[in-house]
Amino acid sequence: MNRKRRKRRALVLLFVLVVIALATVRMVALARTMVSARQELQLQGWQLQAGWLAEAGLQRGAARLHDQPDYAGETWKVSADELGGRDGAVVRIDVQRLAGESGRPQVRVVADYPDSPQHRARESREVVW
Repeated sequence: MNRKRRKRRALVLLFVLVVIALATVRMVALARTMVSARQELQLQGWQLQAGWLAEAGLQRGAARLHDQPDYAGETWKVSADELGGRDGAVVRIDVQRLAGESGRPQVRVVADYPDSPQHRARESREVVW
C-alpha cells in the first residue's frame, strides 16, 4: 500500500506540474499580447499627434509667409511642456518658390513625434499657396 500511495502522489504531483506549466505558457502568451497591444496603441497615439503637429506646421508656415514674404522655413522644436506630455517633437517647415507659377510658395512640413531618432511617428504635409 505504501508503494501505491507514493505512485499516486507522484502522478498527482506530475499532473499539478503540467497544469502549472500550461498556465505559465498561457500567461506568458497573454503578457506578450498585452505588450504588443500597448505598443500598437502608443504608435497610433504618436501618429495622431504627429499629424496634428504637421497641420500646425502648415498653419505656422502660412502665418510666417503672410508676415514675411521671403520666409524660407524653419525647424520648429516643440517642448514636452508645450505639448502637455512627457515627449517633445520637431517640425521641419520648408518653403520653396515654384518657378512656373509666378513664384507661388510650396510649403512642405515633416513632423516627428516624439523627437527621437529610433522610436517615433512621422507625418508629412504639402500645400501650394
